[in-house]
Amino acid sequence: MSQINYTALLTGLLAVGTAMASEKPAAPKRDYRTAMREFVQAISAQAKKADPAFLVVPQGGVGLLTDKGKPADDYLKAIDGIGQEEVFYGFDNKDNRKTPKKETDNFLKQLAVVKNAGKPVLSIDYASKKELVDDAYAKNAVAGFIPFVADRRGLDSVPKYPEKPVNENAGDVKALKDVKNFLYVIDGGKFGSKEKYLAALKTNHDLLVIDLFTGNWAATADDLKQLKVKVNGGRRLVLCYVSIGEAEDYRFYWQKGWKPGNPAFIGPENPQWKRNFAAKYWEPAWQAVFVGGKDSYLSRVQAAGFDGIYLDKVDEYEWFEEKGE
Repeated sequence: MSQINYTALLTGLLAVGTAMASEKPAAPKRDYRTAMREFVQAISAQAKKADPAFLVVPQGGVGLLTDKGKPADDYLKAIDGIGQEEVFYGFDNKDNRKTPKKETDNFLKQLAVVKNAGKPVLSIDYASKKELVDDAYAKNAVAGFIPFVADRRGLDSVPKYPEKPVNENAGDVKALKDVKNFLYVIDGGKFGSKEKYLAALKTNHDLLVIDLFTGNWAATADDLKQLKVKVNGGRRLVLCYVSIGEAEDYRFYWQKGWKPGNPAFIGPENPQWKRNFAAKYWEPAWQAVFVGGKDSYLSRVQAAGFDGIYLDKVDEYEWFEEKGE
């Protein structure tokens, strides 16, 4: 049996211990949820400083509504409502696919936090079959949500069914609490021209969610003035769709040479939505795109005359929690 060289063993252990002690401690994991809450709150603060009545409505990100089991009060105060997809139909990005009961129940539980705070819920389901569309509207009515059932995921058309908006009315809509239905169409390119797109949006819906930009044109103050009136003459609200969790290479802010890693806040491309890239939304340079001054996204939206901003991809924290940085 060979003898153990205790001197060599001790020397080796001491060397390992010294090396470990000299290493920097691992950086603590970033709190991605708090970072997104703070980003939305910053957008809200700047928007409402310019116009106290300006609406801020995030889509998704129901995990932001609570913090350590309690309502996230600062976040709830910063938003005027919330939009949520697939509560009843369209599960896992599949149109006409019924959302499993377990998932629906989870949505209802989390969205109750918003309702308890006195804020409305805009519900977007995806279905084209009449019986499913009818069922989605019925279920949203029971839940007390403001409903829209899109006939396809691209949000590039005005559904032909139902022929009239659910809960159609001629009343003036001056606040989210007055909204009984809405229309969500953010890809106007499918209509062929700005004129055809604007014409298609002339409906009796109480609220519109549209994009500031479509193709090579942007909505103007005159466009918004027209869109804020329903066909029946009632006043309605118009919100501007903006993605804050992903960078899109077809937006005004995208610069030549940008790619994943350059600048540092640009992450990998979304495999489900080409030309959309995960954004490190906590980075000051990325946030400046939205709240950086008169040329920022928010300033452009407010200058155009929108009643509020509809923030998509606030759930990007889930991607970073899973994938890391």
